[in-house]
Amino acid sequence: MIMIQRIKHFLFCPRFHFNRIQFNLIALLFVSLGLITGVYIALSDVIPRIFALNDTANTWTFNTANAGDFTRDSTLVAIDDNGAAPTGGTAGANHFANSDFAANNTSWSVGAAVPSGYVEVPGNATYGTTNFLAMQYGAKYDCTGDDDGNTAAECQSAGVCTAG
Repeated sequence: MIMIQRIKHFLFCPRFHFNRIQFNLIALLFVSLGLITGVYIALSDVIPRIFALNDTANTWTFNTANAGDFTRDSTLVAIDDNGAAPTGGTAGANHFANSDFAANNTSWSVGAAVPSGYVEVPGNATYGTTNFLAMQYGAKYDCTGDDDGNTAAECQSAGVCTAG
């Protein structure tokens, strides 16, 4: 019987007694360790992934070996060992008709189409100008709408414009 009481006392009686201050110090220790670990993980792993701080520069090469790495419309763009070039033979939307595109693309312009009746004048680096539009023909006053120039007197006699 004494043996059973000793075993019961050994298994079920508390061995350590903590007061509130000791419990709070242990709790503070675990909270501090958790915060330090969390900040370390955030600074070393999470934040660099979010802001891509550890990325390196990638060089993308268009050639036949890497052609499968790129998404493209093969009816419009072909990739060979010289790079990407427009495919020939079929005409369609967004299709280049210049078969010499890869060798001579200096004459291509990304500007808007020149309106009818105007010409594009190339800029001059000496004068610090860029390309601009100029009227293709001299301006004329046409009050009758027949595309034949009129004088102010002719328009005034026709009653189209009156003196102010």
